[in-house]
Amino acid sequence: MAEKVEVKLGGKSAEQVAYDLMEKIFLLEGKRWSSETRKGEEDHADREYVLDLYGECLHAAQGYREWAS
Repeated sequence: MAEKVEVKLGGKSAEQVAYDLMEKIFLLEGKRWSSETRKGEEDHADREYVLDLYGECLHAAQGYREWAS
């Protein structure tokens, strides 16, 4: 497990910071929120993508993100 580092959240909860970060990454990766999935569409964010991304963002907001050296 990664060593926990101090993360300053500016008065927000780790969950809110994680959600905000997730939205920014989502847009930067060109993903779309949609309940319609069309075959071959790579820009559609399915349930697994959204939950995995949020979990990774929450992990980082809580100070447990592993950093590349």
